[in-house]
Amino acid sequence: MGFIIVTELPGWGLILCALVGALFTYLLYRNSSFKTEVSPLVFKVLLGSRFLLITLLCCLLLGPMIKTIVREVEKPILILAMDASESVATNNKVKQQRTDVLNSFNKIKDQLSDKFDIKMYSFGDGPKEGIDSNATNKTSNFTKLYDNLDVQFVNRNVGALVVASDGLYNAGGNPVYGPSRLKMPIHTIALGDTIVKKDLLISKVTFNKVAFLGNSFPILINIEANQCVSSRAILTIESDSLTIYSKSIDISNNNFRLTVPVLFDATKKGIRNYKIKLAHLENEVTYINNEREIFIEVVESKEKILILSGAPNPDVGALRQIIETSPNYEVKVEQVSTFNERFGDYGLVILHSIPGINQSINPILDKLKSSGTSMLFVLGASTDLSAFNSLNTGLDITQGNGKLSDAQAVISPDFSLFTIEEEISEKIKDWPPLKSPFGIYSQRSNIYSLAYQKIGNVNSNQPLIYFNEQQGQKIGVIVGEGIWKWRLADFSANENQTLSNALFLKLIQYLNVKDVKSPFKIFTKSTFNENENVIFDAELFDQSDKLVNTPEVKLTLTNRQKKQFQYTFSRTEKTYTLNTGILPVGKYSYKSEVKLGDKLYVQQGEFSVNQLQLETTNTTADYQLLRTLSSRTGGKLFESNKADELIQLLSNDEDIKPVSYTKKKLEDFINLPALFFILIALVSLEWFIRKRSGSY
Repeated sequence: MGFIIVTELPGWGLILCALVGALFTYLLYRNSSFKTEVSPLVFKVLLGSRFLLITLLCCLLLGPMIKTIVREVEKPILILAMDASESVATNNKVKQQRTDVLNSFNKIKDQLSDKFDIKMYSFGDGPKEGIDSNATNKTSNFTKLYDNLDVQFVNRNVGALVVASDGLYNAGGNPVYGPSRLKMPIHTIALGDTIVKKDLLISKVTFNKVAFLGNSFPILINIEANQCVSSRAILTIESDSLTIYSKSIDISNNNFRLTVPVLFDATKKGIRNYKIKLAHLENEVTYINNEREIFIEVVESKEKILILSGAPNPDVGALRQIIETSPNYEVKVEQVSTFNERFGDYGLVILHSIPGINQSINPILDKLKSSGTSMLFVLGASTDLSAFNSLNTGLDITQGNGKLSDAQAVISPDFSLFTIEEEISEKIKDWPPLKSPFGIYSQRSNIYSLAYQKIGNVNSNQPLIYFNEQQGQKIGVIVGEGIWKWRLADFSANENQTLSNALFLKLIQYLNVKDVKSPFKIFTKSTFNENENVIFDAELFDQSDKLVNTPEVKLTLTNRQKKQFQYTFSRTEKTYTLNTGILPVGKYSYKSEVKLGDKLYVQQGEFSVNQLQLETTNTTADYQLLRTLSSRTGGKLFESNKADELIQLLSNDEDIKPVSYTKKKLEDFINLPALFFILIALVSLEWFIRKRSGSY
């Protein structure tokens, strides 16, 4: 480490400071009697103290700074990642392999910690620091691991990644492509068994999550039997602890596949559970996959949603596809110029590019407003902003001259109407910008902004997605078009559109929910997966119809064993939220209460937590995928008990080297504590000599 002193002025300024110090000292002591009263040495000390004091004080006026140069050496980072999904804990052999790998990781940490900065992770549903020895994750998602590493170690000296897995994945993208930003060799350690073992299983159950009262609904059960020739399987289905279906199946070969269709009647409204079982055969590799439990919600009818379009646009098709992923909704697409139905038949009307330029649709909009049906506006290039401003949605956009700007979405941390998952908030930053109207944005009333516009590198306070309510009619506005690009970006990153669908279904659920005549409302989903947090949102309105969250809101959760759990909602800015965490599989009912003034308000409902058995459907390891992943990145595949070979490879890899960094740091000279003590010492020394000599 070295340092130099720098100033904002040229070097001659220091000479000037020295001259000022010398002049001041000369004027002070030129006629002083000290020259004869003290020894020459003491007099020189007085002159020197005064000279240094004045010179240092003058130098401080130049704003000197200390420039420190530090050279640091960063060891290469070695990342060790262990698969923690259920598929690597199905039998004793795989469990022993995991133990071997854990011992190998500890051995690597002990022997290579001098050369590497070692980081350990587990992954399954998502990445987690440290090694999870339980292997209870319900999915295998390499993509989330890669994304986390890309963020954590971008621009860092990552030497290698070691992944211990069985090569099976059922969420996210294909693992063979590796992280997108980090370029490093990926060594793989093979877990699991490639030999097909005896196993009778329910590989898939296909059903609609929603059925309609009075109708029949099918359940398709896919049965697989490996190495079970000449055996007999007994399939049963139970509901409310009663056996309602039974079938005997003869297995004719060692690679047996069969789809069994079953039809039931929806005779009772509510959530119905069905437990599907295959009787155990002797010596199966696992019995976990012999059972499935499903939940079907029986409702009276689907909620209707209308999409009105002012002009052809790919967003219309994207919105339709999103809505169709939910069994709770029935969607219809119409051109505004030909629509002549009643708006009261729909729970939500989505208006894309409406009101449009040169369109005379005021009578239609008047009918829509008078119907009380919720509205979701999507503004685009052909939207007539003047006509839109006249609708009093809470936002005016003026002086735009028909221009558009690219606006990326940034989720507002203060949004409180409903909860947005953290993963959506992070991923939406990377999605393409929407084409938003350019102009001056001004709010007429208090709106709730879900997302703001980021234009270039600047985060603005211009809303991109917001909500409002007028006389009980809910209004949502998406200030831009290009929704279809978000779905493409989501699929490109994850090979599915789960996040983009979830975002828009949240919007639609909030706008479409039927308002009961109560100031207290609860929002939640009717189904959750067993690895998903169960979240409730709540709203409370006072007598002036304003949101309040002063009273305490409580919720009682009851499982199917009639055991009750008590919760209290947390307050957000103006509403309430509750995260109960991950719940066991089953059917639940809830009752929520709040007291406002002297009145008690109650909301009740039910939901189900669905079982995930993705990890036990396929128990045969895919070593070829691991081998491909390693070969594509310059790595190598190892067996679980070959830690010494891996350690030797990492130790001898000449491409993995430490990196030297030079850091420069500037600090104000005046902030140095030592300078303060030096100045005090100079003043004190001169004062002491003069005092002793009788000058003071």
